[in-house]
Amino acid sequence: MFFVTILDLKTDLKKTDFDALLGLVSEERRARVAAFRFWRDKRNCLLGDVLARYELSRQFPELDFKRIEFRLSDLGKPFVKGRSGIYFNISHCEKTIACVVSDEPVGIDAENIKGTPAGIAERYFAPDEAAYIAEGSDSRRFYEVWTKKESRLKLSGAGLNMSLSSFSAFDKAADLRYYNVYETQKVICHVCSPKPQPPMVEVLAAEKLVRRVEWAL
Repeated sequence: MFFVTILDLKTDLKKTDFDALLGLVSEERRARVAAFRFWRDKRNCLLGDVLARYELSRQFPELDFKRIEFRLSDLGKPFVKGRSGIYFNISHCEKTIACVVSDEPVGIDAENIKGTPAGIAERYFAPDEAAYIAEGSDSRRFYEVWTKKESRLKLSGAGLNMSLSSFSAFDKAADLRYYNVYETQKVICHVCSPKPQPPMVEVLAAEKLVRRVEWAL
């Protein structure tokens, strides 16, 4: 089992749909959503939760959409309370939300492709990664490497406890693979997984996710 869903927010979520979805998540999530000041952050926080609930309940029918309880490990890695053998991860950036579901550890990261931050690769990346980025003529290579590295950190749950320069996205010895699951001129997204084959990928509009959730419930 290995599935990725990309939520494309070129058309924004309607306020009526936002309010309807807000009633389907936990009190804890509603409080987190309310704590954000800006609409984009509120929307993405809510949609990340809803997308994960929908995909988990779809891939594992024994899970009830409304009763799924999310928890964080000591290192901040999300998991489903009371269930083993189920792995998921979420990432979002401006108008893109990504969710991966698997039966093996997995991580996902999506980033907007902007200008290359000065000095970051040279200071924090492995030498082969920095060289690869320097050979490029635009910022795409930087975000390719960045999303690969972040997805690996999210797979392990290591977060800031693991140095970015301690591993390379080009390391063939590691029993992990990186899959480019979504890319446009503005966004790139990678998944890190031990799976030997790439995941199935589906791209949805926000409105379509809302309708699917309505039908499922």
